[in-house]
Amino acid sequence: MIKVESLRYTYPGGKAPTLKGLDFEIASGEIFGFLGPSGSGKSTTQKLLIGLLANYEGQVLVKGKNLKEWGAEYYREIGVGFELPNHFSKLTALENLKLFAAFYEGNTRGPNELLSLLGLDEAANQPVSAFSKGMKMRLNFARAILHDPNIIFLDEPTAGLDPVNARNLKDIVLSLKNEGKTIFLTTHNMHDADELCNRVVFIVEGEMKVIDSPRALKLKYGKKQVLVELRSNGQVTTEYFDFATIGENEHGRGYRGVYRHIGFCAARICQHLDFGAAFCRNLHSWPYADGGKCLSGIKAGVNFCLCCHAHADRRLDFIQADLPGHCEHCFGLRHCVH
Repeated sequence: MIKVESLRYTYPGGKAPTLKGLDFEIASGEIFGFLGPSGSGKSTTQKLLIGLLANYEGQVLVKGKNLKEWGAEYYREIGVGFELPNHFSKLTALENLKLFAAFYEGNTRGPNELLSLLGLDEAANQPVSAFSKGMKMRLNFARAILHDPNIIFLDEPTAGLDPVNARNLKDIVLSLKNEGKTIFLTTHNMHDADELCNRVVFIVEGEMKVIDSPRALKLKYGKKQVLVELRSNGQVTTEYFDFATIGENEHGRGYRGVYRHIGFCAARICQHLDFGAAFCRNLHSWPYADGGKCLSGIKAGVNFCLCCHAHADRRLDFIQADLPGHCEHCFGLRHCVH
């Protein structure tokens, strides 16, 4: 859908190029994330691709056609959601969308439909000057998809949105992808990029440093650690444990060291049990599953006491509680009734 080759750009009067030879290709129906620190060239790249900047070096192809050869019809193909919403503030939300719909030949999506989709239906007849930033951002997004474009450029689309409306907007973005739309997403929000993008590129000082899927990048550069947070006496402490050395930490031997550190009474946890659940590594099964049995000969009931297992050879039953698998020796939330 979009192919960029050796893209370079220097602002008029600038001493050094802002973009230093970018090469990437975006497939039809892909959400492509553009990430990087402020001033790295993200917005400049987007401005070039939407035609706000010209006089660049290199080549940009959109739907197989050189960007420089496109005319006014290009703006029927693309929709743009700018980072800073720009509306006619004295007009209502509905009037704004009707005005912009009039700029396009052919059919557009219904303004009322879009306002309802983005939770702005009750504010449709309010002047935009009375809108919060989040409401303006949602109206901004509605305007970007008003003419049902094939390519959508979004710059920080969830900025200023509360969690509910951010979730709704991201669901709409994913539905547009499922319709075959191509989406170019510029963002600082790593969670949005991870959730939405098929691939992401990191740009630093006008140069592409890495490009791949979020999953592939996490597997390659991520750290294999467990983050443990403990609240004690109103204070929260945090510590990381490396998977590779989780059995040799300063708080104790084996997985029990992690349990002990976060406040579990774990001194008597069965040595057969793996980290995080009552899994018997010797039997490779869950002892509290129906009919499960561990090496000590204790038959599991509904739940299984991790503490008593280490020093008791008897059948155990437990009263249901919020935290399964522990008796009164651990939390005082579950009582042995043997």
